[in-house]
Amino acid sequence: IRKVRMQNGDMLRVLELEDQLDDVVLLSGHVERPGGYQFRSGMRVSHLLGSTDALLPGADIDFLLIKREDRATLRTQVIYGNLLQAISQPGAAEDILLQPRDQVLVFDLAEDRELSMAEIVRELELQATEYRPARVVQLSGAVRYPGRLPLQEGARLLDVLALGGGGRTGTDLHYGVIARTLHPSRDIEILSFSLAAAQTGPDGAGNPLIQPGDRLYFFDEDQGRGDLMREEIDRLQQQASYGSQEKVVTVLGEVNHDGTYPLERDMRASDLLCAAGGLTRKAYGVSAELSRVQHQRGAENTVQHIALDTTGLLRICELRREQAKGRIPLSEYLAHYQAEEINPLLEPMDQLAFSEKAGWVERATVTLSGEVQHPGVYAIDRGETLCNVMQRAGGVT
Repeated sequence: IRKVRMQNGDMLRVLELEDQLDDVVLLSGHVERPGGYQFRSGMRVSHLLGSTDALLPGADIDFLLIKREDRATLRTQVIYGNLLQAISQPGAAEDILLQPRDQVLVFDLAEDRELSMAEIVRELELQATEYRPARVVQLSGAVRYPGRLPLQEGARLLDVLALGGGGRTGTDLHYGVIARTLHPSRDIEILSFSLAAAQTGPDGAGNPLIQPGDRLYFFDEDQGRGDLMREEIDRLQQQASYGSQEKVVTVLGEVNHDGTYPLERDMRASDLLCAAGGLTRKAYGVSAELSRVQHQRGAENTVQHIALDTTGLLRICELRREQAKGRIPLSEYLAHYQAEEINPLLEPMDQLAFSEKAGWVERATVTLSGEVQHPGVYAIDRGETLCNVMQRAGGVT
């Protein structure tokens, strides 16, 4: 540059030195001494956090996150870790090897996790393209920290659950939903999961891989499903085109969580009953009715009604739970599950109904007070009159 001759009108700008962080790792979050630390070869998480004394009260010891820049692609990536295992087992696999410019984040249990990782999520979203969705996952429902959170490459269901702080008390261990947008078609695919099966076999199919852009729904055992999945139901209904049916099914009557559910691939009647949380105590537990629209070319559509054995469906749901916990072999469960006559495959817009027991009466009471021989609370039966109750109370004084 010294040989370049300056000419009239040239502009020469001298830049300041860049703030290089090539040999530094950053520690941030709920720790005693956040800041930059000198990087050295072979450095691990335990070198930054040698014991729990380095943490502030209320730190999440079951989870940590490392933000890393891929030197080859310059893209942001995240790595999940278990802080307690890293501290208690120095040098083990959970004690993650660090790289220069890594940022190690320790979380406060009382802090909104979506808010604390909003900047990382924003970076990941800026790096996304039409064919490469942002490496972000959406958690909704019965988890401690719902929201949009960064996704580690190769993360499975239980990894993402740990990212969300774990399930809340009463989380349904047998039914959850992954809603996935397929690219480039933008179609919605629905996959159900069982947390019990994932915990029984963390390395198996019960603990599925999570993909960028997935939306995970965790349900409370006492919570209705429809409101939480309303947006997914709407998407499925909107993507139905001329000549195709909406990929939703409905369960009605005496089930714990009635309503409209997304139709999964190869979904059967027992899957819908299990998703609805089983039957209520008022249900007629002998038979159910599956109603299906029959499309007639050149004629009006008709509705076909199919009687199903409720006892068989309940048995399959129970076997599903037992198999998820590893108590029975998969073959025993499949032998019942794949029986087409008892447990038929569902089709779009199918409706499954469970009726009430004949003559069911909820327990009812009346209270007698004042000038009666024996005032108090009396149980009554259907059709019982005031005079009947007064006689049981001994009449008036």
